[in-house]
Amino acid sequence: MPRNQQGVYGVPLGTKATTNTLIKSDAYNSFIDDLVTDANAARPLTAGGTGASNASDAMVNLKGLRRTGDRMEGGSLSSAVKDHGTLGAVTEEYKYADANTHKVTVNGSHTINPTGLSEGDVMQINILYQSGSIAVSGTTQWELGATLKSNDIAAVDARLVANSSYRIVFEMVGGLRTGVFQ
Repeated sequence: MPRNQQGVYGVPLGTKATTNTLIKSDAYNSFIDDLVTDANAARPLTAGGTGASNASDAMVNLKGLRRTGDRMEGGSLSSAVKDHGTLGAVTEEYKYADANTHKVTVNGSHTINPTGLSEGDVMQINILYQSGSIAVSGTTQWELGATLKSNDIAAVDARLVANSSYRIVFEMVGGLRTGVFQ
């Protein structure tokens, strides 16, 4: 294993060579395998990574948020992705309690209305874009990179391409809905 419990990388035992001695192939190959494993693993926070292999978990890790369970009035939350199907010119409500992850195929002027987010909640909407436009109702602070944000989704400057996939991730932070368009 290339990293310890604190996420710090260490050279495996028996890897370092001694001056003017032969390098043993088994130790060398083990070291190379160790580097490959580390290079392809989720980079831990202690090494400048997100500690995750997907956007939703990365956002939670970077914000230091921990879920105590999904909020929903009356009943448990299904962990399945909620598929909204192919939607044209419509305003669709995406409820947090339906599922954290939603899926929709956009074929027309589609308005996303995310509802039910509480402080620390994260909602992801996976979009297969065919044609039309995408808008979001309500106020969202869109992440533009670095520390830049905008209330206008147009500032994201997303160029929608037919038959392409996109993702929108919403999070409630400090009472404000923030959004990332990927």
